[in-house]
Amino acid sequence: MNRERALSYALIHDMPEVRVGDLTPYDGVAVEEKVQRERVAMAGLCAELPEGDRLVNLWESYAQQSDEEARFVRQLDRLDMALQAVSYAQEGHDVREFMESALRHIEHPMLLEIMEALSVELAQIPRTHPPTVSHPKA
Repeated sequence: MNRERALSYALIHDMPEVRVGDLTPYDGVAVEEKVQRERVAMAGLCAELPEGDRLVNLWESYAQQSDEEARFVRQLDRLDMALQAVSYAQEGHDVREFMESALRHIEHPMLLEIMEALSVELAQIPRTHPPTVSHPKA
């Protein structure tokens, strides 16, 4: 894995959200529309930057999930959602849906181990029901 590329994706993948917000499936925006809004936002944000075209191209590669690094960073983004869910669970919220969503998208063995640990932590919080974490078949 190219660490520099992965770190670059991690730094820029949410940049368009500055303008379009963090759209979720509950916002009623089709995936294609979401990507188009983000594409326009990214182009606008980078238009006046010295290496703006390079940043837009990098973001496009991430959005298209064109390589191993992009897919890994997307899984990290889902892990971040799961970590936030633990915090919400400590406040008494039902976070099963967040955890299940994260698990549907996380495949990397190291990240699955972290999800396992989060599930154990959630099991110790009253009123939560963590999903079962299973490792992919080798």
